[in-house]
Amino acid sequence: MEEISAINEDLAPTVGTCGVIGTASTMACITAALGIMPLRGASAPAVSAARVRVAEETGANAVGVLWLWCSLCGKRWKSCQRMNAITVLKAIGGSTNAVVTGEITLQNFEEIGQKTPLRIDLKPSGGNYMSAFHNAGGMLALLHTLRPLLHLSAMTITGQTLGEQIIRRLSNPLYPSSSLVVMRGNPAPEGAVKKASASEDRELLSHKGPAAVFENSADLAKRIDDPDMVVMKYSVLVLKGIGRKGNSGMPEAGLIPIPRKLASAGVKDMLRLSDGCMSGTAGGTITLHISPEPAQTPAGRRAALRERKRGYHGLYERSVNQAQHGADFDILTATGPDDQ
Repeated sequence: MEEISAINEDLAPTVGTCGVIGTASTMACITAALGIMPLRGASAPAVSAARVRVAEETGANAVGVLWLWCSLCGKRWKSCQRMNAITVLKAIGGSTNAVVTGEITLQNFEEIGQKTPLRIDLKPSGGNYMSAFHNAGGMLALLHTLRPLLHLSAMTITGQTLGEQIIRRLSNPLYPSSSLVVMRGNPAPEGAVKKASASEDRELLSHKGPAAVFENSADLAKRIDDPDMVVMKYSVLVLKGIGRKGNSGMPEAGLIPIPRKLASAGVKDMLRLSDGCMSGTAGGTITLHISPEPAQTPAGRRAALRERKRGYHGLYERSVNQAQHGADFDILTATGPDDQ
């Protein structure tokens, strides 16, 4: 009895489907491969917080699904989806019940099977459980290894193709250069850092605008939503005094909120600068870790940013590397009086 109880605890330890690649788990993986379910939803454990996130993502997808299905569900697209589903079925060693649920021929089934090896080590074909598959990356990891065998142009419920949803190749990146960039200029003579890939408005990567300056987090909280504050969508929001020297504990306060009156008008992103940090989950066109901080810099040497002072931000102006010296000395290449 002890052995039977131990087996039951592994096979059916809680709510949800069987913990092996049985019929239910097979159908979940195939549904994800068809593009009609979030990829992470195929293997997330039943009692995990991931299930809540999958439900939220499903609801967001449902908003646009009617337009997507009406405009994109052509015959070729459906064929690509079916071929992908069979490929995944073969790779996971899924249930034979999947064979009778789709518009496929045994010839299709056999042809795909001859070039698709079993890729995951799950019971009953292998030795592991679905939780191990999920912890190893789940469907995202599996689809990446199956790239050469998949129709990556097949559309999914998200509005992206299957190829756009999985890890990109170097030849087709999500962002062409480094997602994190180092910047220098008058406000940051010793440098600053930006997650350029998280910018929601790419035009802000090269932008001019009047500064709206907040001296510290208390000043920000007091004025950011004041309807009388002079700020426009093209303003540059600047927050001082929240870095490791200027604010005890270095709070993740660099995500300067969009002023309420602008957010209500539909503004989603603005250029923002601060000497602090922000959560890695945050996005927007935000330059952080400006150095030196105002708290570190003698008053006579500060490149002061004041209210409505004109600010310039050019991500791609790579040659201005010595702003702390007042000029870009890289243009001076002569090593002696005889050099031109």
